[in-house]
Amino acid sequence: MSDLFTGLLDQENYDQGYTIRLQKKRERKLLRAIRKNDIAKVNALADGRREITQLLIQYHVQSPSNPGPDLDDDELLIAAGQGCVEILKMLIEYRKKLGYKGTAWPSHQGDEPIHRAATWAAWNVFRLTAGAAVLLASGADVNALTTTGDTPILMAAGADNEAAIKELLKSSPDLHQKGLFGETVLLVATSSCSLKTVRMLVAAGADIHCRTKWKASVLHLAAEAGKIKTFKWILDNSNLTIDDLDCHNWTPLHFAACKNQVAMANLVESLIQHGADVMALADSRILHFGGWLSQASRTNMYWTSKGNTTPSDMIFPLHCAASSGGIKRAKALLSAGADIHTRTAPGGKTALHLAARNSLRNMVRFLVQGGLNHRLTDTEGHTMVHCLSLAGEYEPISVKDFLVAENLYGP
Repeated sequence: MSDLFTGLLDQENYDQGYTIRLQKKRERKLLRAIRKNDIAKVNALADGRREITQLLIQYHVQSPSNPGPDLDDDELLIAAGQGCVEILKMLIEYRKKLGYKGTAWPSHQGDEPIHRAATWAAWNVFRLTAGAAVLLASGADVNALTTTGDTPILMAAGADNEAAIKELLKSSPDLHQKGLFGETVLLVATSSCSLKTVRMLVAAGADIHCRTKWKASVLHLAAEAGKIKTFKWILDNSNLTIDDLDCHNWTPLHFAACKNQVAMANLVESLIQHGADVMALADSRILHFGGWLSQASRTNMYWTSKGNTTPSDMIFPLHCAASSGGIKRAKALLSAGADIHTRTAPGGKTALHLAARNSLRNMVRFLVQGGLNHRLTDTEGHTMVHCLSLAGEYEPISVKDFLVAENLYGP
């Protein structure tokens, strides 16, 4: 008898395993059809094809119960991202039968279909705006929040999606909602979108004087992104000043001096022409991290510096340019009166120390040719050569060969 029960149990386990494999296969089939905007296959919903209809009803059009690496999204999320209105409407009709109220089975990011419609498929404006309109008309919340506090319009701004922003503005979204780093839609748009979009948001009621949790203003973000026209327009249409300070006393000029885009040299010159202080002091700790290569003013720079125990130095814009290798930016600062001999305080590092620490040999050459003494030591007794030796351990040309070639080697 025990053998009989064992056999039945084995058969039951086999049947369950087969059922799970079959379900996963069906789930993948549906997801592929939606991702490819395959109307013919998804039309099987209306035709009553058993495997798809059963799947939708059984799982309430929710995420697979045990998703694979690329199967972690609700079908409605994917359809919204693809922007195919026909498929989207079909899925919504099924969701309505199940009490759909605008909310999908949450993804790991907590975003909903309206978020996807606001950020995905930007290459097809018609599909995108139509998809967003369908979702809003079906009860989607224009102010729905992800787990990081992002609204659809905030995400649309991050994706530089002007069409989605226009569509969402028709539903009067909250323009003051802040994301993970305290950024509003206008702050995000300032660094990611065109001046046209920025002006559209301000006209719709966005606060031009808003700040991130790190007290960065729209001027800081415009400068960081190299948006010269946007920067000038904000300066002319707000109460913000050219030397506006964030929580680290960084001015827009510090951000512009740090960044490596081609346009930054022109922006630095433009800021100087508008009266930016080339000798403004700021906290140096965030320079110890590579976060400034991306969205420093609202995310990485401050996020990584939050737990930084490195002693704080005070730095000048020239130190920012030297740390990032911006020779043209350094030239503009020096031409405007920046002192090449300035040191960080209390660390006593010159621009040469900072350039050498990052193995920026062209900047080292430029500063030495500009008259900066390579034998100067910081408060710890380190010269530029010490910093260059540590940073250049894996360089193809040895530090010694570089120093010899530049006539910097020897007593």
